[in-house]
Amino acid sequence: MENYQVNVVSFVSCFDSFVGYVRKKGFIEQTPSGFPKPMDMAAINELFDADYKQFFITNKTQYKYIDVVRCFFECSISMGLLEIEMHKNKPIIQLNLEALEKYELLDDEEKYLSFLYALWFKLNFQDWGEGLFSIHFLIKLVSFISNSKKNVTIPVSKGRIEFAKNDNYYDRGKYLELFHLLGFCTWKRDATEKTKDGFNKSCITSITITNLGREITKILFEKFPLEICNKFVNIKTSVFYEDKDKFPNFDFNGKESVLTVPFISFFKNIFPNAEILLDTEKKITKKEGNFYFQVSIKGWKGVRRMIAIHSSNTMLDLHLAIQDAFDFYDNHLYLFSMDMKGYQSSEIIASPDAEGDGDKYAHEVVIESLDWKPQHKFLYIFDFGDSWKFVCKLKKIETNEEPLQKHQIVEAVGKSPKQ
Repeated sequence: MENYQVNVVSFVSCFDSFVGYVRKKGFIEQTPSGFPKPMDMAAINELFDADYKQFFITNKTQYKYIDVVRCFFECSISMGLLEIEMHKNKPIIQLNLEALEKYELLDDEEKYLSFLYALWFKLNFQDWGEGLFSIHFLIKLVSFISNSKKNVTIPVSKGRIEFAKNDNYYDRGKYLELFHLLGFCTWKRDATEKTKDGFNKSCITSITITNLGREITKILFEKFPLEICNKFVNIKTSVFYEDKDKFPNFDFNGKESVLTVPFISFFKNIFPNAEILLDTEKKITKKEGNFYFQVSIKGWKGVRRMIAIHSSNTMLDLHLAIQDAFDFYDNHLYLFSMDMKGYQSSEIIASPDAEGDGDKYAHEVVIESLDWKPQHKFLYIFDFGDSWKFVCKLKKIETNEEPLQKHQIVEAVGKSPKQ
């Protein structure tokens, strides 16, 4: 069995540097894009070893071009390692200290696999570049690596990789850089070639597939097709589960596929010492009862409400409860952003009469059907013109109380603003 420790250590070294940066700063401000400021992204990129950092990244580079650091943030939130909180009425990104304590007990292989799971199952690839085209490139690249021969080297010309004759895909390097960091491939880069926009991704001239890359991508491609295990890719590619029998390790009873066996068990031949993953999503198992939500308004200090509502109600009922609590009028469109990313969210529950705002609608979604976490925070945005933003936080679920027939405003602090 081949030893892949060098590949794993290189990745974990970069990821630990990223975690250390957030720890040292205490918290990082979140911009409207959902990511930190460019200066923080660029500073983290500079912490990486020379072979892993991106070229031509400065404190003015837009977040969407700093691909590896951006992926670190997104996966860390999915892993529960980072969390989004409010500080002085501004959203911030900080370490979850409980998760950090668990993370530090993991060995390098377990850290590596924890990240790989979050990447493959939780990352929203729809936001990565050219939409569906970008997703198809990723799937094609994984398939190509898993079936490649030993020591195969693939030329890359100005961001285009050729899988077969007349079969070019344009990537600008984002997946190639990430796969290199994960140890799936080695590369050659031309540091002198700089694109016109200054955000160079086409400096990669060739990649060489590694044995680790072949082994891992073969498992991912055969056991965990991205179109099935990643809900964002499934939504984008509109793949349905006609061949469910081919994937005995998934439960397809709900709208989304659910992995029923430990992810880590498929990689025992590669990483025999790995035992546990960082808990990627700490969910509440018992969700029937009276839900207590604390709701405040961004920009209105000292104004908050505590709303109690039974789990059998819909998100439409919660919308009406918030309207009631703040003396607003239900005369505009609204949405719930369940991941705090606002209009850029991939977890939108839309107003029933909205068009194209999400695949879920408030009158159809029952509160107890959602995947709640302890102290779960989400946004309620009302009136897309004035854009009132309400920060909602699940405080507790009371399972022993009499079920509420109608929502209750348990606490009201501060005067409601005029709509």
